[in-house]
Amino acid sequence: MVAWLDLPAEVWSTVCKKLSTDDLLPLMATCHQLNTIISNDDSIWKAHCCEYKRTKHVWQTLDTLSAIDEYLHSVGQDRLEDLTWKHAYQRVMQNLRNNTLTMAQLTRNRWTFCFKHQSSVALELSTFRANNTYVSTFFHQEPIRYALHHTGETLQVHHYPRLYTGRDEDGQWQLENGFVLFRQLAPRDEAAASTPEALDKLKTAMQMQWPNGAGAVEEG
Repeated sequence: MVAWLDLPAEVWSTVCKKLSTDDLLPLMATCHQLNTIISNDDSIWKAHCCEYKRTKHVWQTLDTLSAIDEYLHSVGQDRLEDLTWKHAYQRVMQNLRNNTLTMAQLTRNRWTFCFKHQSSVALELSTFRANNTYVSTFFHQEPIRYALHHTGETLQVHHYPRLYTGRDEDGQWQLENGFVLFRQLAPRDEAAASTPEALDKLKTAMQMQWPNGAGAVEEG
């Protein structure tokens, strides 16, 4: 019988691609040999990225390392010249576990907005600018002031009730209070919103995700 540590690295690679990350990380801690195999086999981490991609909206445009690097840069992380699939997975997971919204994350993304308690409302595309002004496609075409509190946990827009920051089940940022809800526009939707041909599809998809069957996205 072949000892389990004597199995070829190719066999371990196949096994590790089928494990969940909850199982993979403890396995790396069992011995130096397995830690080396798993750490140095980038195909294992690429497989886990692809698996995660099937269920998480944020990953669905991140098909390449350069796309992941661009996403990480868009949410305020430094670029890496030697980015690997392992680094990519670890850095995105680190980003998703971070619950402190930064100015970079706030201003480098566009946001969707709707009122929570209206049966038919317009979804807007909103932008928080780096100069602490906010604009939207309908209600606030003229800039108004906002302030992100230093803890990154609350946001004050003009004289409106304070917004509280958090993440949805997909890891995307959202801002909300008792009356309104903002959601970070994911990279895939950002691309769709920039082309008129695809905007109608985005509207339909987003109406399914918002409370009370919110109405169409206003074009801006």
